[in-house]
Amino acid sequence: MIPADRIDLTLLSRFLAVVEHGSFAKASRALNLTQQAVAYSIASLENTLGVPLFVRGNVGAIPTEYGIRLTHHARALLSEAKRTIDGLHALQLAAAGHIRVGVSESLSAHVLPLAIARLLSQHPDIEIAIREGTSHRVHELLQKGEIDFMVGAPWNAIPLGDNLEQQLLFEDVDYVAMRAHHPISRLAAPQIADLQPLTWIVSRSRDDDYQQLCESFLAAGVKPPQHVIRNDGLAIGMSLLLMTDCVSLTALRLAPRMMNPESGGLFRAYRIPGLDRKRRAFIRYIRSTTLSVAARMLIEEVLRAAAEIQQVGGED
Repeated sequence: MIPADRIDLTLLSRFLAVVEHGSFAKASRALNLTQQAVAYSIASLENTLGVPLFVRGNVGAIPTEYGIRLTHHARALLSEAKRTIDGLHALQLAAAGHIRVGVSESLSAHVLPLAIARLLSQHPDIEIAIREGTSHRVHELLQKGEIDFMVGAPWNAIPLGDNLEQQLLFEDVDYVAMRAHHPISRLAAPQIADLQPLTWIVSRSRDDDYQQLCESFLAAGVKPPQHVIRNDGLAIGMSLLLMTDCVSLTALRLAPRMMNPESGGLFRAYRIPGLDRKRRAFIRYIRSTTLSVAARMLIEEVLRAAAEIQQVGGED
């Protein structure tokens, strides 16, 4: 048995470079090292483990059975080492009051701003960096360690991996949003066919959303909308809804005040049979990462804001 403290992570990193590039020469160029340095590192690792890791030949370096087995463990060890370093870095930022949060466009309109406003009212010195995008995009940032946690409400489920922790905020369904005095508001109970001639605002980066919209119309026996604006900007999307007769899908609880004309809201929302997909709003963070005190405080405020939204939705 080889003691764990004798395994050099630098040697493992160079070993993986040879595996990924297929030769000592290519690995040395990628690592900006001499080929002799890479060869010496692999020899040292083989000496420590007592097994051959590569078969050298004219075609390059081919991992042996031992090398293949080590590849999986080396990647896991280096990944865990990176998470540990990132966790220490996050802890260092926490001492200075830094938070890095990712948010989907839908939750950026109400839930997160409300939570941040409340946190800063009590702790004005906390610095917050916000990354906004689709739920799938901010999920990628979370996996890369570029944010502390994410707040999202995707239309299509994002698989929950073994390394992720999730807290459910609330469940909701899609509504069709439009300006408060839209011509459709004259109808007592709009149906999907009434919305076919209108111009729809649909995500530019999520083709599956547009496909889902078309399939929903076809399932109802109605031709899909012919007039579509593909847009990913929240501000311009809201402006188009206010200034034109465009419509778009949203979730009612994500911005309840804005969707209630009787309370002075700017928009109106209808639940249309056939277009009312379910969605779940949640917080996610890496299980093995130690969240800072500041990040945990913001998470608590997000949970509080979400609970209030859920209560309002239950009273409607």
